[in-house]
Amino acid sequence: MANQQSSNPRRQGRAGEDKARFVDACPRLLDDIQAIDRKLGREPQRNWNDVWGRIQDLLQQRKVSWKKSESALFRSVFTQKDAEAEPVAKVGRNDGYEPDPDLRDFESVPLKDDVDLYFEREVHPHVADAWMDRSKDKVGYEVNFNRHFYNYTSPRPVEEIDAELKQAEEEIMRLLRKVTE
Repeated sequence: MANQQSSNPRRQGRAGEDKARFVDACPRLLDDIQAIDRKLGREPQRNWNDVWGRIQDLLQQRKVSWKKSESALFRSVFTQKDAEAEPVAKVGRNDGYEPDPDLRDFESVPLKDDVDLYFEREVHPHVADAWMDRSKDKVGYEVNFNRHFYNYTSPRPVEEIDAELKQAEEEIMRLLRKVTE
């Protein structure tokens, strides 16, 4: 599923704390953050792709470039996931959207089933925007060892277990008396 984020939708009180946290981590970017704040304002915006494009245009006008880690920190501080927002496009590519790692899942497909048919039958009806990364496919077989190799042995009689517990208790008491005397 696609990662959906909106820019700065946090409560106004937290916005100042978030800004301070970012500036503490990246003090050289204080002027850039203030310029972004003036240009974009503080109202929530639900299209991260558009917001990030406007931020990059502003940084380019200012003749400033950020490290990848600074951009990632900015995004983590000033955005949050929002199911109503536009999906986030992959950076530098036009072939889809960023996956949301929190929504990642896996399926155990029966060995005899076609993976694509299974996906259409079992997954798509429940999650319409789900997709598969076929580069991560693994083929294998799960053997249920309990089903094929387990031999049932009945438990020992309760009287035998009670006798062993009583013997262990007596041994503990003997050792405690030895230490306390």
